Amino acid sequence: MAGLPPEGPNNPIRGWSSADVRELWGTEHRVQALQDGILRELAADGKLSVDDVNLVMYQAAKKDEYAGGRGAIDGRPPVAPPFAALSASVDALPATDPQQADLAAGRALIGQWIGADTAVPMTALKTHATVTRTVHGAPLIDTDGDGFYQQPGLALYERWREILQHRVFDDELGSFVDALHYDPAPGANTGDHGGGDTQDSVLVHALSGFSPNGRRTIDYFDDITTPGHETAAFQLVESLRQAMAELGDCLAPTPTTCRHANHLNVFSSLGAAPSQTIGQTRGGVDRGSYNQIIELAPTLFSVNVQPPGQSGLVNAALLAQIEATSGAQQRAILDQAHLTDQLELYERFEYKPMPFTLAEVMAAQ
Repeated sequence: MAGLPPEGPNNPIRGWSSADVRELWGTEHRVQALQDGILRELAADGKLSVDDVNLVMYQAAKKDEYAGGRGAIDGRPPVAPPFAALSASVDALPATDPQQADLAAGRALIGQWIGADTAVPMTALKTHATVTRTVHGAPLIDTDGDGFYQQPGLALYERWREILQHRVFDDELGSFVDALHYDPAPGANTGDHGGGDTQDSVLVHALSGFSPNGRRTIDYFDDITTPGHETAAFQLVESLRQAMAELGDCLAPTPTTCRHANHLNVFSSLGAAPSQTIGQTRGGVDRGSYNQIIELAPTLFSVNVQPPGQSGLVNAALLAQIEATSGAQQRAILDQAHLTDQLELYERFEYKPMPFTLAEVMAAQ
């Protein structure tokens, strides 16, 4: 047994992912991604290696779990994503719509992102060799380090969802319609941790016509400020039409405006040191702040990583020294104080060894 990845719902520090929607760490959709990944790896050969577990954690941290919906797990019915309703609505467009072909191509672009398999280089935990593994579905990955995600369908999907959110709910709920927080939600330990009131859950219930308690919902798709009767299909398609017009070149071979800058994790260091950023060249992560992988074999093996570091190593004199410097010099001081020396490991899904025996502890000194 290589070990299972537990999910910790509490933020360790201000700015850490607190699960508002889709890619943010939460008690349900992140666990769903972990569970799906474990089942996929077990289906391959019936085993979980430490590298398999690391891949499962990587995939859960680097994909949009809501965009692709959720499968039937533990006897619960599957949840179709909003994209499924959009796809059906685009299929139903009349041939007389002058943008039918473009809208179908935009829908296909989103579908390509949702179904994409992305090859990523990872480091084997025991041998430290570079291995290529595959992340399945809705990737949030920057593979070439240019500061942008690789799939233009992601940019189109997020803009479509933002527009749809307001077209559907603003007329009934007004100022109570919250923005979609794609970047880690601000706050300490008070963020929404993936409960049933997330914005995607509300939209899914509106599309189904039933609330979580089984009662019928009101028709949010009919705009109460207009004399006509707008359907869900109309709002879904018009939101896509507007998103494609705003982003401009989504259907170009190499889009320049229809692309998505990396999501970033910007979080406060423990204590008073400067804030830190994850994801500028690889994309952000939705991941616990302390990760440990253990292999329960005759010879125990374990690795861990803790990116926020330790605040107890920064005294007043060292803090003054940190604040008086900048750039590479400041980073060197932060690394030496063990505040940032694990950030690169964490972002690469690499780890430091965790010694068990006295001999291992002494060798690590």
